Amino acid sequence: RVDALSHRGRGRLLRWLAARQTPQGGMNGRPGKKPDVCYTWWTLASAQLAESVVDSRLSEIFDLNALQNFVHLCMADQGGLGPHPEDDPDPFHTFFGL
Repeated sequence: RVDALSHRGRGRLLRWLAARQTPQGGMNGRPGKKPDVCYTWWTLASAQLAESVVDSRLSEIFDLNALQNFVHLCMADQGGLGPHPEDDPDPFHTFFGL
């Protein structure tokens, strides 16, 4: 539970989540991994929960334009989203990428 974290703990959580954004603009699940479109949802949803108890905005923590560009790169011409640019789309990544 986010509300069980101290104010300092929430700040540390937000910094860890912010560090999930890679130079490609996408999010990864842990350090050293490639960005994956599904982590867009997991990371931003977690940050939104933590943000509600810490005075900050997602736009101050993440480069939302770069993230949007990454998601667009994961879009398939036939519709849907794949986990990475140029991957085939699937329902899981399409759901979490939207």
